[in-house]
Amino acid sequence: VTDFKTGKKQYYNKVSEDSPDVDGQYLQLPLYGLAARERLATPDTDVEVRYWFVTDGGKIVGHPLSDPVLGRFDHVLTTIIDGIEQCFFPARPPKSSYGIGCDYCDPDDLGTKSRTNLWDRKRQDPRLDDYRRLIGDLFDDGPIAVIDLGGSDD
Repeated sequence: VTDFKTGKKQYYNKVSEDSPDVDGQYLQLPLYGLAARERLATPDTDVEVRYWFVTDGGKIVGHPLSDPVLGRFDHVLTTIIDGIEQCFFPARPPKSSYGIGCDYCDPDDLGTKSRTNLWDRKRQDPRLDDYRRLIGDLFDDGPIAVIDLGGSDD
């Protein structure tokens, strides 16, 4: 199953079988793979899922729809749904507010500083710990600091 992308591969470099969603960000590939299995009425069929960056030199990123990928997909969806059901799924600013710019992240040109400040205040609430672990913002030994060294995401 191939998802054609017209953007740059750099934002998807970390997508792999070991990190299929990259901290809960990319859920399309497992969803597309499950949809293909459902459509074909073959729940055990081997499926390869991938992004094909047609305007970035034809680069491909993907992985098999394996049991570990599906287990992770289930964990991500459960964490997100549980948070929504408990009203603990706050708006989180895009990474662009930490120095990675994109036109669609700031459509009104008002900036993301207020969203970033609000997230920085709310993220300390222990009721968000499961969500923060999901997005790579909290480890079992405590919070991590977000440091922008001005490098690329590669």
